Amino acid sequence: MAGHPRTTVVRGGMVWTGGRLGSLTAGDLVIEDGAVAGVEPRYRGRCDVELDAGGCLVLPGLVNCHVHAGCSPQLRGIAED
Repeated sequence: MAGHPRTTVVRGGMVWTGGRLGSLTAGDLVIEDGAVAGVEPRYRGRCDVELDAGGCLVLPGLVNCHVHAGCSPQLRGIAED
């Protein structure tokens, strides 16, 4: 659909707002064209994709940087030998 951003709504989760003084907020996370557009108690706008996050913690923008170099499936056999 040309002319409007693609909108994804992650509904009903506990959304971590991040930052030094971040908090948990119950509500719907709204994402437009891959960027966070807002967190609303009950989003009623247009959405192209809807995900149920009931009972889940939603962490928008969080990148998991915890990795163990050399533990990929390709290298694991070499590391264990």
